Amino acid sequence: MNQSITLSTGQQVLVLEPTLGGRAVSWKVDGVELLASKSDHPVEHGMYPMGPWAGRINANSLKFQHSEYELPPTYEQWALHGTTYFKQWQVVEKAEEACILSCELGDPWPWPGSIEVSWHLLDDQLITTVQVRSESVGFPAVTGLHPWFATKNQFGRARWELPECRLAERDDSFELSGRLIDKPESSGMFDDAFYVPSQTAVIHWGDALVLEVHQSHEWFVVYDKESDFICVEPQTAPPNGVNDALIGSVWVVTPERPLIQEVTWRIFRGLPGNRDELSD
Repeated sequence: MNQSITLSTGQQVLVLEPTLGGRAVSWKVDGVELLASKSDHPVEHGMYPMGPWAGRINANSLKFQHSEYELPPTYEQWALHGTTYFKQWQVVEKAEEACILSCELGDPWPWPGSIEVSWHLLDDQLITTVQVRSESVGFPAVTGLHPWFATKNQFGRARWELPECRLAERDDSFELSGRLIDKPESSGMFDDAFYVPSQTAVIHWGDALVLEVHQSHEWFVVYDKESDFICVEPQTAPPNGVNDALIGSVWVVTPERPLIQEVTWRIFRGLPGNRDELSD
């Protein structure tokens, strides 16, 4: 059985658990823990890759090329966040500062394929790359990374920003309307998808630490309804993005055309405009 893997460099230490969905269970910067755990349910702790879909699928039903596939609930009433965040992953490569993990998509996903995630620490950043590959025929896919951050730590209390974002309008059942609207000013109320043309999110812990999240795609989901946790999730498409093209196109993975998501999590000390990067 795989054991936990510890990556370290400079001021960072990252602990991965291949047997627990290929997730990071600890990410310390200057000795301070950034990640959190709401419970031991695989949806509710650490930072884990999502695939071959992210978020909720409308009515737990996947429709593709005139066929329909029912997906069983995995969290409350929802088929949520894909098929691999609760499975054992395999170690493909491992070094002091980097690691590659992979997992077969498996049941209940209708098509053969795999997801691979690389974790790479540098002195001032964590670089993650998520790839979904097909072994035969094409299928729709969405990927993402789901971090549970502690709202408060030794650096201070967290607040988040999505520069020049637009909120994806939804109803109470989380179905998107296809409209992008202005983001309300208030916080502590979101379980929502945002379209972010800059492809960047920012999390501040007080005035001491800034985490800038820059990714290859324009979508983030934010969950900030609880006082102890904040989730800012880079995704390649909005929820239900394997099913419809209400906002953007559906990405179809083929053996020649994997879905690749790159995310850089860059660490700074101090406020924007006066940032000192972490160094040795």
